[in-house]
Amino acid sequence: MSTSDQIEAQHFAESTLGKQFPGRFRETLQSGVWLCSIYNACWPEEPVPVKTGTTSREKIENLTTYLKACQQVGVKISFSLADLLNSASESTLKDNKEFPLEVEKREDEGLERVAGNILALKKAFESKSPVSKERRLDDKFKAFTRSGVSAVQKYLELKNTNPLFISRKTKAHT
Repeated sequence: MSTSDQIEAQHFAESTLGKQFPGRFRETLQSGVWLCSIYNACWPEEPVPVKTGTTSREKIENLTTYLKACQQVGVKISFSLADLLNSASESTLKDNKEFPLEVEKREDEGLERVAGNILALKKAFESKSPVSKERRLDDKFKAFTRSGVSAVQKYLELKNTNPLFISRKTKAHT
């Protein structure tokens, strides 16, 4: 992984959510809010809860929720919680049984792993099963046609009962 992976991951996150990172890579992602939001944008049919608080516990809950969600859609976990959280969170991290603290010697290696995870999520999103895509498109089409059919029905009803339409029809045929 390289800095270009971080740039690509950031670009994917920003384009997916339609907004710019408010800070640096680590600072933007460490609360887990952006990560959960990216996941929710990619899998709206299976959204995860997002805690918007700033406590260490809420950050850990968001990150753990995101990592579990990634596992459920087949994205391999490539980073630890310590890759994003600072040392002030370490006491809380040590209590986390599902994703235990793995202290990393180099900060940039941790950020590269986070970027790699986001890119893996992007790849999984882009290669969602055709059946899933077809189902979503079919649902959208059904909703569209329901609204379209009701609009056409309303138009035909007005056309047959509204005097303005009837008088136009009569004038056109004479």
